[in-house]
Amino acid sequence: MADPRRFPPPWTVELSHQDTFAVKDANGIVLATVHCRDDLQKWSFGHSRLSSEEARKIAKAITRIPEFMMQRRGFYARGYRWKPARP
Repeated sequence: MADPRRFPPPWTVELSHQDTFAVKDANGIVLATVHCRDDLQKWSFGHSRLSSEEARKIAKAITRIPEFMMQRRGFYARGYRWKPARP
């Protein structure tokens, strides 16, 4: 049977273009892109854009999703320990 994970870890961050960070899985498939602009001082419309440091931090947080989804010893999935006699 094939691996049940569609996007296997580890996920990595790459600066794919000058203004774009790409999150890729172990197979090289792009899972997310985070856009940024560093030359915002000369444009009046760029006040709501991400800087490259902010975009990199967000992309790095996305790469940690598989780590949070892994089963941990001592933690049970919701409903695993629930019993009808003791709600």
